[in-house]
Amino acid sequence: MEPPMATLEQLLVGEFTATGHFEDRWGTVKRRFDVKATGSSDGRVLTFAERFAYDDGEKETRTWWIEKLPDGQYQGSADDVVSPPRAAMDGDKLSWSYRIRLRLYGRGVVLRFDDQFEPTADGLMNTARVSKFGITIGRVRQEFRRIEARPVLAAD
Repeated sequence: MEPPMATLEQLLVGEFTATGHFEDRWGTVKRRFDVKATGSSDGRVLTFAERFAYDDGEKETRTWWIEKLPDGQYQGSADDVVSPPRAAMDGDKLSWSYRIRLRLYGRGVVLRFDDQFEPTADGLMNTARVSKFGITIGRVRQEFRRIEARPVLAAD
């Protein structure tokens, strides 16, 4: 018997810390970052809030709002996303594609991200292909670690 497939909610609901980096198309790391993220669901919309701290001192926040569609796929939105992200689960893996406007070199640049999330023993691994006009410019790699909830202790 095959194990049940994970849901997006099972993958993204909870508290996470993450480390990651952007590498150019030749594999040279250009920027590193840390992330604190929180995922929650009201049963209809999954909210995933990320707070980035980059190694150059820049800080950034992004909140995703994700809804499950009747066909079993997911559609999301975020303030800086240009096209509605579409996501699909394949077993325990999540594929997530979107176009986003990021501040680079003092101006807004639209890039396409094709993310692949896979569960790990203590969280998630995300690898994203980053492209512009269909040409790969680099990859983002993030390792999310789930923060275990502390048990509530009864008062004496």
